[in-house]
Amino acid sequence: MLAAGCGSVTASTLTNPIWYVKTQLQLDARPCSSPMTVVNVVRSTWRDYGFRGFYRGISASYVGSLETAINFVVYENAKGALLLWGQRRKQSAPSSMAVDRMETDVQQFRGTQGGSKLNTTSDMFLCMCASAFSKIIAITAAYPHEVARTRMRERGNKYRSFVSTLRTVFLEEGWQGLYRGLGTHYIRQVPNSCVMIGTYEGVIYLLHSWNLVSPRE
Repeated sequence: MLAAGCGSVTASTLTNPIWYVKTQLQLDARPCSSPMTVVNVVRSTWRDYGFRGFYRGISASYVGSLETAINFVVYENAKGALLLWGQRRKQSAPSSMAVDRMETDVQQFRGTQGGSKLNTTSDMFLCMCASAFSKIIAITAAYPHEVARTRMRERGNKYRSFVSTLRTVFLEEGWQGLYRGLGTHYIRQVPNSCVMIGTYEGVIYLLHSWNLVSPRE
């Protein structure tokens, strides 16, 4: 969980200027005949706010690191539970030895004993299901930071800090305001997470199947 959080904080720090520029382009309401460009955003931000302007909303991004940490923790546990369920379905009346073997498979699947994270190609589907479940949980728990981050990147002085932004949105719009756009975020992030995790686990499985990666001792 700590590793996931640290990785997310580092990524947020390095990429926040890119996301800031992207948000400004999305918020641009000028006619299509004279749209704002990346160069326009960079110049105006530097002129009006200086270097710090490119890091507007960074505090919300740091809070959003909690989403990544939750996602990884829930995914690892859901992945192991689904594998155990899948193994038990394959054996209608497992002996005690078979049960011990299944528990060992779960530990290997979760990476606690080395070896391949997948035992069969069908397990990749279980990984994708676990990924979808964990992503939904993580997004739901941490989504208000997405709203706060977008509001803080708007030009003007209404939204200045993370806490005050959440408070303002809640007072003016209620709980619905803190979860505005949640459905669209699900549609974008959940399939993306399934594809990414499924591809990752599938590649690891293939590498072990082809003996290109040695199990950890």
